[in-house]
Amino acid sequence: MMKNSMIKKGSVVSIVLLFILINGFSSLAYSATKTSSLIPRGEWLYVGGSGPGNYTNIQDAIDNASNGDNIFVFNGIYYENLQVNKSISLLGENQSSTIIDGQETNGHVISIIAEDVTLCRFTIQNCGGAPNAAEIYVVSDNNHIIENTLLCIPVHGEEGIWLWQSSGNTVTWNTIATHHYGIWLENSAQNNISNNYITGIWNGGIILGNSDNNIIFENNLTENSGGIYLRDSNENKLFGNQIIKNSIGIELTDWDSTSSNNTIEKNNFIKNSRRDATFMAAKKSHTKNTWDENYWNRPLRFPKLILGGKEFLFFPGAPFHFPPMMIARPWFNVDWHPAQEPYDIKVKGCGYDPQL
Repeated sequence: MMKNSMIKKGSVVSIVLLFILINGFSSLAYSATKTSSLIPRGEWLYVGGSGPGNYTNIQDAIDNASNGDNIFVFNGIYYENLQVNKSISLLGENQSSTIIDGQETNGHVISIIAEDVTLCRFTIQNCGGAPNAAEIYVVSDNNHIIENTLLCIPVHGEEGIWLWQSSGNTVTWNTIATHHYGIWLENSAQNNISNNYITGIWNGGIILGNSDNNIIFENNLTENSGGIYLRDSNENKLFGNQIIKNSIGIELTDWDSTSSNNTIEKNNFIKNSRRDATFMAAKKSHTKNTWDENYWNRPLRFPKLILGGKEFLFFPGAPFHFPPMMIARPWFNVDWHPAQEPYDIKVKGCGYDPQL
């Protein structure tokens, strides 16, 4: 059905995309997955083109694809809420002009249910109409979310990207703006979150809840309420991030368990209005987090104290009478080797060069 008049066009697109994918993705030195899995494979389907055999709607193309196929979407606005339930590559013609718009209805704009999905070069916008709506909702493993722009009308959009019990994903070179939360990982492990530009977020730019062994690398978090927030999350690596002009840069919190054995190193903390970094440790926690070689607004001659708190009394409360209450004492962690000048960190995917 798809191929007769599209062979020439498909061959050209295939060559171009192969070149982009092979050359662009090979630079992901810290990727948690192999770049070879990003190379398109299978048959090609097209959406929005002028030739015969093109689909009008993206979901129709997904429904007619098989595992391993590639769907190329031409420039245009597509008012859809997508369910990706096959292991396919979904590729937009241009990041800024291939637009999937959820019209603030039906919840998530794109739900990735199948494993090994590549989603690349779209503007995805206007989730809403249901609690916890996200532009991209992921409940599977080993996916690649690359070079997308995620936008929403303020207040209406909950998450830009929401990973729920989802592991082994690469989320890189995306621009996320004007949501309550930028990238939220819940019960998700071994993900690579790198080179994303996140701004204008009302709560947290990157949030980890009960999520361990993730890499948070070379992201630019600028002018958000919170930069990076860890809750009950352990053994994560946060390094090489630009954390600029947020209210709080990084916050680690023990809630039901602990946030421990995390590494926070070689990040730039610049002009965050309330605190560059803080933490709240549970009574049972040893707060074994490593802070090292971060830049803290200016050259420091001595180790940097990171001020936080540690619980020493906890009242569970009584149902229908008194809420639970925690009392904490001041506590601190230490960056023993603060950097003397900011690191030259460039976010590769969004073309944004911060003016400090």
